[in-house]
Amino acid sequence: MIECSGKTFFSSADAVTGRLWRIGKGDGVSSDMAKILLWDGSAELSDALLRTAVGVVFPMGISDDELKRASRLAEFRRLPAIRINCGLDGILGDACEKIAILDSERKKLYINPDLETINSFFGVKARKPPKNISVLSEYSDAPLPDGFDGLIVGKALPTLAGEDEAYEYFCDIADKNMGLSIVATADLGSDDEHGDSFISRVRAIYRAGVWGRFSLLCTSVNTPDRADTCISLMHKAFCGLDSEGREFNGFIPKGIAISTPLMLLSRPKHRIIDFFCMDFARLRRLMTDSRDIQTGDVATAEYISAFAREAATSKITLRSGGALTPEALRRLTADDTVSQIYATPNELRKVRQWV
Repeated sequence: MIECSGKTFFSSADAVTGRLWRIGKGDGVSSDMAKILLWDGSAELSDALLRTAVGVVFPMGISDDELKRASRLAEFRRLPAIRINCGLDGILGDACEKIAILDSERKKLYINPDLETINSFFGVKARKPPKNISVLSEYSDAPLPDGFDGLIVGKALPTLAGEDEAYEYFCDIADKNMGLSIVATADLGSDDEHGDSFISRVRAIYRAGVWGRFSLLCTSVNTPDRADTCISLMHKAFCGLDSEGREFNGFIPKGIAISTPLMLLSRPKHRIIDFFCMDFARLRRLMTDSRDIQTGDVATAEYISAFAREAATSKITLRSGGALTPEALRRLTADDTVSQIYATPNELRKVRQWV
């Protein structure tokens, strides 16, 4: 085992493991394996590589400008990133696929870790105590009713509203709900060929993110391919604002609404996504072809729990839509799956009784 120390540029709470992958050597090999990217500033950090990356390592000698650009990109992608206090050639030789563990909190990189080290990171851990489940007012652009911990906004804003109009709208909401959690929606849609309307809305939310506790929720992401498109467009919005020198917060939590069985049954693969919002009512109905809210309720909850396990550190939020049953919610809270529930004012009392 080789152990390297360094300086952390972006940290994650948990250590990650993957194969070391030197960018520029073997990039043409198509692989979905988890990669810890080794980047010396001489090659492009492409979306294709970043999509399967779990961390980034910089060697000594990389320029400050390249380091700043790459570390901002790693932070946007939620990828732990460190610079190690040595070069790469002496560590790797010509190999680029050695197994490694990256612990950004301890500022360590372990190459070819021994069994003791692996167990210390990924052995059986004590179960965390249950977390408090917050309840947000669903699509309520009015003043927040009593009993809610935050609100979801944006559905009432016309899709064709310009960036500045949307920015003022979100800033006004932040001013009226200071300190509260605000989830702002951006609809990917299917009739926006180049994603211009979506990018405009994301830019407005990033800019408003300076003034409030915003999260970004992307809706109408119905297939894994559309999820890839969504990620790329969010990145494009970030890079555009960054190159313009605008004041914005592109590091707010980002989420995707899961509203189709295809998305629910697909493996969540994007580290950039901080949370997934499950549209429970729609998912249950599409999976059972029944309007009876008790038909398939527990089975749907089990699929959501399985998705949550694959999503690792990403949080799961739940849109109730009036279709939650006590049995389904017990299944989702028994293993600490759900962190937030979105509810209408009429559903608040019922949801509070359950959580």
